[in-house]
Amino acid sequence: MTRRPSTFIPVAIALCLVAAPVALAQQGGRTSSSKIVAFSNEDGAAEPATTPAPTPTAVDVARAPLPLLYGRLVPSPPRLDVGHRVTRSTPSKFKFTARPAVASSFSVSSQYGVRVDPFTGNPRMHTGVDLAGNYGDSVGAAMSGTIAWASRKNGYGNLVVVDHGNGIATYYAHLSAFAVVTGETVEAGQLVGYVGSTGRSTGPHLHYEVRVNGYPIEPSSVIGFDGEQFSVNGHALGAPGTVGLAQALPKAPGGTLIDVVWNSALSDDATRQVNGMAVDLE
Repeated sequence: MTRRPSTFIPVAIALCLVAAPVALAQQGGRTSSSKIVAFSNEDGAAEPATTPAPTPTAVDVARAPLPLLYGRLVPSPPRLDVGHRVTRSTPSKFKFTARPAVASSFSVSSQYGVRVDPFTGNPRMHTGVDLAGNYGDSVGAAMSGTIAWASRKNGYGNLVVVDHGNGIATYYAHLSAFAVVTGETVEAGQLVGYVGSTGRSTGPHLHYEVRVNGYPIEPSSVIGFDGEQFSVNGHALGAPGTVGLAQALPKAPGGTLIDVVWNSALSDDATRQVNGMAVDLE
């Protein structure tokens, strides 16, 4: 018996070819995809807005403070004795908060007191001490405080004055350059300037002064305080912060007695007498 060839396969193929266009027509001509379609303009859907890149949030990072710079040449701080005769029963209304620095090693090239002026040859009061140093050596504050002056001042040349509070001040003169500005707070030993030879100077050195209520004293003198006023070697120098009183200053080395009337701590208008003879000051 002869078998006829089956017609199932050709018929199935024909049906598939006919059904495919009909299915496409029902879908509006769109073909499927394995990819996810986010949007389509053909069906009227709005295009979503582009997501902006995230803006970095500003972070307030606490910056580490710059390290303090300290001077190589640091003079001896004022020797203030505030415990003298001050007790709990008689407390002082004045508070001394300045912190002294540790002095560096140095040599004194010219002492406090009357000396022969190197420019005129006449007697002249030297109101501080000269500390030997090389040009450009860094200078540190002898005690913490506030910069009351950082500018040129007559014979002092470039001068820095540090106010330690209550009428105590230190002077740093003949500087070649400043490292501070007026109004700045400085710590004990902090850099204030550099050794130079500006003003009335014959060579690089640091002229250093200690003043009480504007009066220059021998820097190594002990400044006594009884709760009401300062005194140096028994000589009263007024209540803290009092400037401009006529006072007889303690004797300088050699028994020199200095009488000075100061109008202000930085004034050049002053009457000076040393052992009864009028002289100029530094």
